[in-house]
Amino acid sequence: MRKALYVFTILLASHFGFSTTFQPYEHINLFQGTFSTGMGKAITAIKDLGTESFFANPANGGGKLSIDIISINPFQFNNVTIEILGKLNEIQQDVSQLFDYIGRPMNVRAGVNLIGINIPIHNFSLNLGTFSTIYTYLEVHNPLSSAGLLDILGFLSIGAYIGTSYSLKNLTIGVPELEKHLKHASIGINMKLATSSSINRKILLSDLLRSSEYLQNVINEQVNTLLTDIRKILFIPDIGISYELPIDELQKINFGLSILNIGGLPIGDSYIPTTVNLGIAYHYDLSTLIGNSQLLQNSYISLDIHDIFFQRKDKDFFKRLHIGIKSDLANLNDIVLITLGLGINQGYPTFGLGIKLAILKFSYSISAEELGVYAGQDPDLRQNLSISIGW
Repeated sequence: MRKALYVFTILLASHFGFSTTFQPYEHINLFQGTFSTGMGKAITAIKDLGTESFFANPANGGGKLSIDIISINPFQFNNVTIEILGKLNEIQQDVSQLFDYIGRPMNVRAGVNLIGINIPIHNFSLNLGTFSTIYTYLEVHNPLSSAGLLDILGFLSIGAYIGTSYSLKNLTIGVPELEKHLKHASIGINMKLATSSSINRKILLSDLLRSSEYLQNVINEQVNTLLTDIRKILFIPDIGISYELPIDELQKINFGLSILNIGGLPIGDSYIPTTVNLGIAYHYDLSTLIGNSQLLQNSYISLDIHDIFFQRKDKDFFKRLHIGIKSDLANLNDIVLITLGLGINQGYPTFGLGIKLAILKFSYSISAEELGVYAGQDPDLRQNLSISIGW
């Protein structure tokens, strides 16, 4: 039983691992929201997803006061995670069962935000909060290969953020023609302060065949390393611009540009690079069209291209392509809110559902992440959950 607890601990006490032997072609990010994942991560030009919109583009701060506490966003896992945890006791008795998972990676990710606040002040929107992200990756190899039997990699990140978006709608510069266009624009900046640590350990078949105390010591050592080997605090800014182009009373087009993780963020032996993202979103007020203000609000079709300068290790365009559809199916005075999201992320379909009941918020999504060099090579199907208490 103690051995099972140690294994489970390391699965939950690591972060989005990334090293020279980890998946170098996965497009990982410091913050990844559950609902935005369900709509293909195409949210650079969408303003009404709270913290998820703000982290995708700091110019997309919310226009309403909101407070989230004790937010888990996301808790992510794939099908292999469920299978291995369900057979953990059997695997401990018969190590050969691990061979069934050769080439089928396991991962667990959890983002925990103790508090997140959005405060609108005149033309400003102030955003601040804390975050931590933990992720682990386990991959089984052929035990006779030089890679060993198991790779256990992980990363822990803890930090805080503060940022603001500013609407230019009341900006006066003395040029009426320019002011007419600027009134539809917003700019934003976000400053993240983050510290991190990582682990990278190979477990050989001979390790598993030793005493259970030996394996417990190995895992305990890695957990202690993860918790104590904290790197220095880094200042990581994001900046963004958004522009809203009204077409008529029912339609508008939003444009967004964001530059995220300026200066790059070390992740294990690698890093998250600075990326420039572009987005466009078409909004149609379906609630007015059907004559019911409580149905089909905030409906969008969006398209994003992330990392337009190809700073990630791969050079595939379709891994950078994101398409999304989002609509508030029902909104009963912001007390009950049901939101649907659909999308395409790196060539794979996604689905997301968000539910708000008074102060309780819940989201669920299904998506796939491309682990290979190009879209369609090596998808990893994942499920995402989030829950928070807020106003």
